[in-house]
Amino acid sequence: MMFRASILGWRNLIYILGYLVIFTNCWSVVAKEFLSPEKAFTISAELQQDGLKVYFDSVKDYYLYQESITVQIDHKKISPVEVAKPHEKFDDNFNKIVKTYTGKVVYLFHINDLPPGAPIELQVVVQGCADQGICYPPMSRIIRIAQYGKEIYSIDPATPEGLDTMKVKLDQTSWWQIKDDSNALSAFLENTSTSLLLLAFFILGVGLAFTPCMLPMLPILSSIIFGTTEHHLLSRRKTVTLAISYILGMAFAFSLAGMATAWFGAGFAAILQNQWVLLSFTIFMLFLAGSLFGFYELKISSSWQSMINRWMGKYQGGSFAGVFVLGGLSSLIASPCITAPLAGVLTFIAKSGEVQQGGMILFVMACGMGLPLLLFAIGASRIVPRAGPWMIRVQRFFGIALVILAAWIVSPVINSWIMPSQKSFDGTKIIAQLPYRVVTNENDLKQLLDVAKNEQKPALITFYADWCVSCKELELRTLADQRVKESLSRYERIEVDLSILGVDQKNLLKNYGLFGPPAIIILDDRGIEKKSARSVGFISAERLRDLL
Repeated sequence: MMFRASILGWRNLIYILGYLVIFTNCWSVVAKEFLSPEKAFTISAELQQDGLKVYFDSVKDYYLYQESITVQIDHKKISPVEVAKPHEKFDDNFNKIVKTYTGKVVYLFHINDLPPGAPIELQVVVQGCADQGICYPPMSRIIRIAQYGKEIYSIDPATPEGLDTMKVKLDQTSWWQIKDDSNALSAFLENTSTSLLLLAFFILGVGLAFTPCMLPMLPILSSIIFGTTEHHLLSRRKTVTLAISYILGMAFAFSLAGMATAWFGAGFAAILQNQWVLLSFTIFMLFLAGSLFGFYELKISSSWQSMINRWMGKYQGGSFAGVFVLGGLSSLIASPCITAPLAGVLTFIAKSGEVQQGGMILFVMACGMGLPLLLFAIGASRIVPRAGPWMIRVQRFFGIALVILAAWIVSPVINSWIMPSQKSFDGTKIIAQLPYRVVTNENDLKQLLDVAKNEQKPALITFYADWCVSCKELELRTLADQRVKESLSRYERIEVDLSILGVDQKNLLKNYGLFGPPAIIILDDRGIEKKSARSVGFISAERLRDLL
């Protein structure tokens, strides 16, 4: 009875975690219907004996930024003598604490030297957002007022003001989306306290644990815990200790890799994207799978075993040191799913020089990624029956899981061999039947961008390298999408080739704040980058269509 209750409890935990993941993903993509800025924000004014009063009224679930409000008379800015007290809140759109207004508020201005009887023309600029995730561009409005009377006003269409306009978002914002946005993560790092950062990235790590890269790690840990050579079931204490060793190894590797990339630049990141490195991981996974199928037994020599035993003592199951090392290796395999978070942290490290803080953040994020593994290890010792023939079937099952993992890792490499990109001799490259101009340095890139600007064409820049498997996956799965191709037909398409990573290429990456490919940068028809549309790492076709 106790055994059955334990199983039911474990199953309930799995169901709860599953529902949480499904709910998070579904909620993050629920489209909302938003009001036009004219309906969401009402501005009025009147001139009284005590001064000029300007009223700002936001409907429910919408708010204005205090720092965005400016009022001018004849193009001269005036300052209020009385302002409403704002509310302070952490704003997901700008990833910092901001002062906002909700409902109706009043600004009072004292105005001197007005021409008698002449109407007053106000230029008012505001910016506001909706609680559900959309941020409107700054809006400019004209208000005409008869002296000592209410306004006779006309409203200009909502127009962008300045270059820091945030891209309008039509989806509910969530950590599941932020994890794919390296700019949002970098800004979040710069404007958040260390304690909140650690908590936030631990939660982010838990979310990343349910990505396709991390879920296959469960069988690897399980094969270590159950796949013992002596077929003894490990104690709960030993099982949990092994799981913690695995997680610490993964976290330690992430911290080292992050700090090393910050110190040594894109060259280190390039190694982890190399197709031969991924092929090596694939062979390693197949090698482990072969042992689980019973083709051979992984066992170190007796002399080495004796030396390890003298150092650590004898253990019935996996070696703590071995599990620690395997955790580090698994972090490399998981890297394709965390490109954006890693790039965001590294961008912060490069700007601030806080290598220690950046490494600590990556360490905590990796611990969050390992939490489901730890829960599995804690529950495993309760739900697993006694040792017997079932262990052979479990090993075979995990062997199949490792083969599937190996196939997933190597699939982009195989696809790139089967469907290579077409390069020509005139500086162009054909990707999915669309020509891309290829450059290798910043001067050539600037010339092409100047041409696009003069022709008033938006531009899309992709950063590519032959050794970057994710780059080829981006070409085959994202840029080849029919609807993406239709959207890109009006763009000047430029590819920055980083296959040979020389001084010019490294300087180009540094100037654009990148650590390596793949990356996508989008510029409007004025040659201005859409900061919120920058993408680092692999991006889906659907996501790219939204950015375009």
